[in-house]
Amino acid sequence: MRMDVWIDSMIVKYPLEITQNNAPLLNEVNWRPEKEKHVVMAEPLQVKNGWIVRGNHILINGTYFRKNIPGTTGWQGKGSLSQFVPGRTGTGYTEEPDSVAQVLLLSGAHVLHHRTGLWYERRRNDHERNMHADAEVWAPFNEMPYSRSGQGEAQDRLSKYDLNKFNPWYWNRLKRFVDVADRDGLVLLHDHYNQHNIIEEGAHWCDYPWRSANNINQLGFAEKTVFSGDKRVYMAEQFYDITRPVIREYHSKFIRQSVNVFHDNNGVVHSIGLEYTGPLNFMNFWLEEVNACDNHQLVALTATKDVQDSVLKDKKHTSMVDVIDIRQWHYRADGTLYEPQGGVSLALRQHARLIDPGTVSCASVYRAVREYRCKYPDKAVVYNGSTIRVPRNAMNWAIFMAGGSFAKIPPIDELPVYEKASSFSPIDRQTDMDTQWVMGAVGKGYLGYCVKNEINLDLMGDRETYKVFWIDPDKGTVIKEDGSVRGGGKVILKAPAESSICFLQL
Repeated sequence: MRMDVWIDSMIVKYPLEITQNNAPLLNEVNWRPEKEKHVVMAEPLQVKNGWIVRGNHILINGTYFRKNIPGTTGWQGKGSLSQFVPGRTGTGYTEEPDSVAQVLLLSGAHVLHHRTGLWYERRRNDHERNMHADAEVWAPFNEMPYSRSGQGEAQDRLSKYDLNKFNPWYWNRLKRFVDVADRDGLVLLHDHYNQHNIIEEGAHWCDYPWRSANNINQLGFAEKTVFSGDKRVYMAEQFYDITRPVIREYHSKFIRQSVNVFHDNNGVVHSIGLEYTGPLNFMNFWLEEVNACDNHQLVALTATKDVQDSVLKDKKHTSMVDVIDIRQWHYRADGTLYEPQGGVSLALRQHARLIDPGTVSCASVYRAVREYRCKYPDKAVVYNGSTIRVPRNAMNWAIFMAGGSFAKIPPIDELPVYEKASSFSPIDRQTDMDTQWVMGAVGKGYLGYCVKNEINLDLMGDRETYKVFWIDPDKGTVIKEDGSVRGGGKVILKAPAESSICFLQL
């Protein structure tokens, strides 16, 4: 007997009771909906005294990226909001936004970094550049920001995209996470673009919605795409060419959608994209489009150093920036500068093949963050640059002690360190960078990281008396309380161990 015949026989043998004679009418049911519970929202996300905070609490413990599917390769992290795995829900599959938020909360982290996937489904994992033979897609699916048109055939043999129509499932997922983030004190770091699609490996362009072969919107990109050496693609110059009205129009629509969907939220940091190596004029255009939206929240400047510096020196555009993201450049351990140029149609890895990035040190990481923190005190600074050959924990403390937000350092539950530190600024001398890092504020307190086994504090202008606490930099636990110290002079404090944190509290 076939399964369908057996199912039919069971329906005959055990018929379903479908009579509704005794079913009560709705107006006969004594039921009233429960009153909606008042949800206490977290303090708004803002930049305060150069720190990214909610309320007075500095946001710490790093930024987490999207997660890969079990058994496959991909980005490692703490949740993917735009991934759909039919029939499977949970970590690494279709992840509910509130569950992703809970994972972050349990880890002690605050920030989820999101960007769009490279292609819709997994057949393109082979990195071939041909049109697929059929529409037999392979799950899981990385949902795109745009909806399909129902017309024609894209390179994946599904219908072409319509760049005028946004995918409601994709944007609803991001919106739901931010709604939870606003309640639980979390943040969405939202990359608008994934530059990986338009430069370097040709397969990343093949199924991209903006490719002319994949949409109905007549953007004017040449077809068939010419791949350099039958492999590489160089579409950045054309993609960022906002002198063409059609390109400018669709960029504007997308940027405004990326901001306006979160109109009533306060937990988003907008970034052009973590890999952006494009030109200055497109960065200025992106900033202007974001700024034209109501309630655009925090805006991060992520670019090569030349583009970053040009924006920050421009009175018009620097006012549109809240966060300086040090990512495409760094100071080497020997003090020299690694600074690829923007707008030369090279990806990050391609720059690194032409110019030796070298290695960095804790002192060079500290220098980069502090330099921009002090130069632009009204803006927050985050560091996502090179960490080659630097002890991870020390590097994270170097970022924080220089005034960097989103540093991956542990929570300190026993003392209000991160609340007090929101009023602190770096105060140590340039000559001390290899041995100690200090931040503080007169009459409020001090925080120091000693590389060796002692820390030197200049309290000449401070007459207050402070309690001294030593903190484990790895665990965030208090090692010991070490009496008190009175200001009015220079103070040397002996650490219980090398690489200890010293906190002076009123």
